[in-house]
Amino acid sequence: MPMVAFAQAGILYLCAAHRRSQASRRGCHLFTTQIVVFRIVIVYQYFGTPAGGWSTRVYEQAKRWVASGAEVTVITSPYYKSDIKANGFISKQVVDGIKLVVIDAGDSNKISILKRIVRAILFSIVSS
Repeated sequence: MPMVAFAQAGILYLCAAHRRSQASRRGCHLFTTQIVVFRIVIVYQYFGTPAGGWSTRVYEQAKRWVASGAEVTVITSPYYKSDIKANGFISKQVVDGIKLVVIDAGDSNKISILKRIVRAILFSIVSS
């Protein structure tokens, strides 16, 4: 008899039946396994996407994790070469299934070293 798979209430049922209706009537609880969802949090100050002019390494890895079923959240701040912009001091966005928490403590090579130090400390405190 062929195997039928269906999910119900977060549990994947594998049953020997021709149709799902037959499988649910037979009570296939002997063949259950729980579905696991990975939740990944990345703290990276220089997150960027291919639309920006900066590294996309973390974006590409997060996109692969999302494609495999993980829930990925990146805590970041706007970098002057990135396409990520803050809509407030702390804003939430979604880019290609990746959840972003953007802290408006952006960094730039064009500002003074003192401002960069203050923004780095601010990002460290708020992101934690």
